[in-house]
Amino acid sequence: MPPPLLLKRAEMLLDAHRNHDALDQLARIPVASLCVGGCPGDRTPAGFLKAALSAVGAFPEQHQPTPEDVLRSPPQPADAIACRVKLDQGRAFRKEHEYGKAKNALSPVILRCADPDVRTRALYLLAQLQMMGGHAEAGPLWEALARKYPESSLADDALFNQALTERRAGNRERERALLRDLVDNHLDSDLRSEALFRLFWSFWNDGKATQGLALLDQLAAHPDPEGAEEERARYWRARVLLEAQPGQSDLAKAASREAARSDLVWLVQERPLTYHGLLASGRLAELDPAQFQRIQAEGDKRLAADLHARTALHAGALLRDPHLLAAVELIRLGLKAEASRELAAVDRAPARAALESEAGQEPLTLLAELYARAGDFRNAHALVRTDLRGLLRRPGSALSLRAASLAYPLAFRDSIARVSKSSSIPPDLLQALMREESALDPHALSSTGALGLTQVMPATARMLARKLKIKGYQTASLYDPETNIRIGGAYLGELYARFQHPALALASYNAGPGAVSGWMKARGTLPLDAFVEEIPLDETRGYVKRCLRSFAAYQYLYSNGRMPALGQTLASLTRR
Repeated sequence: MPPPLLLKRAEMLLDAHRNHDALDQLARIPVASLCVGGCPGDRTPAGFLKAALSAVGAFPEQHQPTPEDVLRSPPQPADAIACRVKLDQGRAFRKEHEYGKAKNALSPVILRCADPDVRTRALYLLAQLQMMGGHAEAGPLWEALARKYPESSLADDALFNQALTERRAGNRERERALLRDLVDNHLDSDLRSEALFRLFWSFWNDGKATQGLALLDQLAAHPDPEGAEEERARYWRARVLLEAQPGQSDLAKAASREAARSDLVWLVQERPLTYHGLLASGRLAELDPAQFQRIQAEGDKRLAADLHARTALHAGALLRDPHLLAAVELIRLGLKAEASRELAAVDRAPARAALESEAGQEPLTLLAELYARAGDFRNAHALVRTDLRGLLRRPGSALSLRAASLAYPLAFRDSIARVSKSSSIPPDLLQALMREESALDPHALSSTGALGLTQVMPATARMLARKLKIKGYQTASLYDPETNIRIGGAYLGELYARFQHPALALASYNAGPGAVSGWMKARGTLPLDAFVEEIPLDETRGYVKRCLRSFAAYQYLYSNGRMPALGQTLASLTRR
């Protein structure tokens, strides 16, 4: 088989998270090595190794790229297929957390390859690895990427990450200059809103939060059909306004508190199923307990009215779709698996074309409800999350609440109830974790090898299975929902008992208890909202926010409109 086809097959394996199979396939592709004497891990055929040894401009494997190397174009570029092979090896090693091997694979790509796409991707991954290791070299590599390839789709990522390295080094002014560059010169960047917030956050950390209020106003006006940026901006604007300012008159303080209260009320009433709605409920309960109680009572009434007034949903633009009609008949006959397959074949385009109104939203909600009736909770809530995200954030109507109940289903609830009781954790917390970890798919497999509903790593699962005395346990048992929930729930229970707060338990589930203990020592005096923003790992910070959002949604939908009471203070919690 020709090398291009072998490479394509390897990349398909890599995209399917079959990393070891991909690495094995890549090592068998007959291409010249990019290193003198061969790169570490190469299994290049002898004829090609000879070509590598005589290659002009080849580098020894220990040579790590410098910014100067990045800015120089390779004088005699290596073979294009060999470059892609090495890039893919770096990707695979990174996914397997073999970071040393990933660096060794990526370095020669930067030094020997000319294709801008291949070279920038390799440079991006190498700089990321340097950042993860806390190396100072990461900053100059990001800067070199942005300078050498200003038109690259990764140039804005480079600016953002370079700003992050400057922040870690304590260079606040340099951080702000880079973020401002991104905001002003990369208007279409998907990182622009995050750069605006990080600019504000830099002022917040310097005790100059009022100087960042204009940035929050920009953030609130940022184009975002779902409204997530407006939610974040309103919440932090309220937090700034609630902070007493030196020399502020009593009248000005009262006006600031009223403006803050207005933002908090909007979040609690209009965005209860969001992370910032959850944070706002705690702040409003402290600021104006009476109004908070009134809002809670209104939520009770709205949910009760929705339950009593549920009517049949209309298929609308999907009415004549033969697959939808077939699925309805199959559900009536009890043939759920067959019904789910028919639902997957429904053409959603006519409904998607009218998504701005109920004419498009209602048929798609019906489609999700039929998935749920067919027992396919994963596709039911996936449909709502992808096609009805805007509706989901605004549960002010019967239709939006109905869609929300499909996006946050009580799947595997009997097992969750049993495990939550034995592990002393809120059942909605375990349900939220499962929703975010696996999308409620019992057969989920992550790129790092985590398995099943709670995405437990095999090594951790084996240890817990011994502790729980699960007979006949083997790794394949993690695809069994009952076993997986029991093991994942027990692990979450241990973390919850140790850290005594949902946010900290979730952070440690994702990043490990050792990391969270270190963050608590460094930043445990911060309130909950600021602590989460200061989590140094992007993945963990986003994970905690998503899980807490789901936790809030489950509490709101199934506990009569109530929100979980999350403690704002972390400093007094147990740290072991």
